[in-house]
Amino acid sequence: MQMNLFNWFVKIKRYLYEIKICCKMGYRLRNKIALAVATLQFHISNGTSFSMLATQASNSYQIKLGDEILTMRLRKYSGDFFIFHEIFGDRCYQISDDLLKTADIVIDLGANIGLTTIFFSQRFPQSRFICVEPDMNNLRLLRENTLFLGSRVCIIEGSVSVDSGFTNFVESRYSWGGKTEGAQLTRGRRVRSLTVNEIMEMGNTNVVDVLKIDIEGTEAAIFKNKPTWLEKVRVIIIELHGDYSEQLFEADLGELFFVLPHHKVGNRMTLALSRKHFTSAKFMNCH
Repeated sequence: MQMNLFNWFVKIKRYLYEIKICCKMGYRLRNKIALAVATLQFHISNGTSFSMLATQASNSYQIKLGDEILTMRLRKYSGDFFIFHEIFGDRCYQISDDLLKTADIVIDLGANIGLTTIFFSQRFPQSRFICVEPDMNNLRLLRENTLFLGSRVCIIEGSVSVDSGFTNFVESRYSWGGKTEGAQLTRGRRVRSLTVNEIMEMGNTNVVDVLKIDIEGTEAAIFKNKPTWLEKVRVIIIELHGDYSEQLFEADLGELFFVLPHHKVGNRMTLALSRKHFTSAKFMNCH
């Protein structure tokens, strides 16, 4: 009984915090209320059954980020609001000025509907963005949500892999849960697989300042063979999945990077800094 009451207390505290974020980020009263109501509707619906069609309906919200007013499209029931609060409330992809003041190129692997790209666009206002996403429903919103970036964003439909070719992508009820499951399987939708080198070439860059990775478990295979493109990357910020721990990730990076534990709010985000670009004793002592 006490545990149930405690769990409810934690949930209510979290919901109130998220409503506060909605009030902070919504532009004018109408959008503040709309964001808060949609957030609560997502939580109420969580755990109930919705068809995939129902989860794809989206609404527009005007968001205030710094001095900019942006229009953001979010779906109430697909998990977009979970990601919204994780990124803008918990700031799970925050990289401090002490570590990185500017970034020219940001690659977003598993860009979803573009919320992380929007977050980084405020953090690094001069950056170019290369966004990779295999889910067709996410891609539609990704294009709409990043339209304000104009020529600063390159959107690539496909998945990241060790080898180029094709694979099968299986969608999930939640927008973040889709996975690639190999070309030999018959279920899912056939999507293009791209290596990081191919993605960099398509984005017309040979250096990467920030490499954000959220690819639902494929990261273990990507880093297993210590790819040569790592030498071109300054900062990696990654969500690790399953049994792929920070220790395994760090071992795969070898001598090229040192790893800093990052935010432990919700999902696991880990920050890795290139030894080639970060040689200060202050950073090395963090390792």
